[in-house]
Amino acid sequence: MPLSFVINSVDKTDTVRWTEWDMTECAKRGQVGTGVLVIDDPSSDYVPPGQKSVAVSSSYGVTTERLFTGYIAERSVVKNRGGAAGREWRVTLEDLNVRLDDRIITDAAGGKRPEESDYARITWLLTTTAMTGISAGEVINANNVTMDKADYRGKRPRDVLEECAQAAGKNFFLYQENSADGIRLFYTKANGTRLTQAVTVTDDATAVNGTTYFACKNVSYELDPSGIYSRVRVKYGKGAFTTEENATTAANYRTREVYKTYMRAKTAAGAQRIADQWLDAASQERGKLRLTLDVTTEYVNLFRAGYRIKVELARYDIDDYYRIVQRRISQVSDDLFRLELEFRSDLVPTLFQQQTTAALDNEDFSNATDEDSGAATVSIDTDGITVTNGSITVANSNGTIIIDGTSDFFSIVAQGTITIPRTGSRGTTYQSVAITTGLSGDPAANFYTKIAARDGKGNWGSLLPVLELSASGTVLRMLSGRTRYMDGSGDSARTQVQVARFTSSPPDGEVTIRYYILQKATI
Repeated sequence: MPLSFVINSVDKTDTVRWTEWDMTECAKRGQVGTGVLVIDDPSSDYVPPGQKSVAVSSSYGVTTERLFTGYIAERSVVKNRGGAAGREWRVTLEDLNVRLDDRIITDAAGGKRPEESDYARITWLLTTTAMTGISAGEVINANNVTMDKADYRGKRPRDVLEECAQAAGKNFFLYQENSADGIRLFYTKANGTRLTQAVTVTDDATAVNGTTYFACKNVSYELDPSGIYSRVRVKYGKGAFTTEENATTAANYRTREVYKTYMRAKTAAGAQRIADQWLDAASQERGKLRLTLDVTTEYVNLFRAGYRIKVELARYDIDDYYRIVQRRISQVSDDLFRLELEFRSDLVPTLFQQQTTAALDNEDFSNATDEDSGAATVSIDTDGITVTNGSITVANSNGTIIIDGTSDFFSIVAQGTITIPRTGSRGTTYQSVAITTGLSGDPAANFYTKIAARDGKGNWGSLLPVLELSASGTVLRMLSGRTRYMDGSGDSARTQVQVARFTSSPPDGEVTIRYYILQKATI
């Protein structure tokens, strides 16, 4: 059975050590599988190129199948066992899932996402340059949930997939079945029927035929209840909380509670959805099945990571379909391969269990600290800074308090300009405007205008009132402004703004006055 090893489009089959290689591919929430190649370098003139592609294929009859597609990671070199003149490389391989970390999402990709379904968000992700060369394989429009708006600019595809998988209880991974198919994305429920193969692994020797029923060895089955929880308290965006519980889980096992932070959820509904999903995923213990198969060339790819097959193991009381979430392949002889497989009947994401990626639930988008005791909670995100049940104190390096944490200040409610036209008459001219401010009382206000300096040194912005006198003390000109409550209530309350100009020596030119309506606020 010919094998071929192609590194960065260069055939290196003749230099890869026979039976001294193994490769692992994963199909569990983007986890990256690793493996190794041992490559002879007899002339000491070859360096395996880092981060470049590796394609391993096998041929039998007229059929050629891709056994592994991945990339070169770390490499180490030692003296060659075959002679003093050469050397050998030990090359670490990473499977396709490493591509989920290669690129970032930008403004041009529309990284600020509105509220939408997880399916719509993944469909969008596939259109971005961050997923160049990756197409939809098993991206299924079913079992969808609503995702809160999110800003993914500067994030990676893995971040988007992990968040959607958390909310929808789905699995994701990259795979490539044949060289012509390209790299594809799997994003759907792990216990669905997608990628099902018509083969069975069994411990019944009478059923084994080597074509559809295969014998296994080294079987181990593990039941782990460590991820079971019946109640969760979730802190989400803006420092708010939601609490959910599952009484059935508590009755079936025992009451276990957990506290989690998930600042990506901005609304109570979003936090509720993620809490419900986590509790559903944490409602039962998880079974992990491992076994080994020895198969000939033509059957190797019936057992790929991500494929779903029937498992019948009478002595383990197992008779069901399981999905292969990890495959380690190595060579036993010229036409025999060893497959070390890990199976799950389901693979539901919950942050109560060990993460395979950086924990998004701890991503507060802030360097702030808070106290979970009803005291101050600080949230810093794309919507700004929110302080709940607290205040802000600012001090300089000398310890001087600039803002003492309880200071009052004026915030600007509304602003605009009013123009008083040119006049040729002596006396007072008024101009006014009514604006909606939501203020039910007579508010404070500041008025500014730009007037010419008497020394001829340009126009200067001046705070009203402005008073100009003659040498004898006579009022030549005065500009002023005032505000009052006009009508309405609540948010529809209106304020009247009025400006005035008095002149005793016309004509007087047009003047524009800018106003700012102010409201008391507290830091």
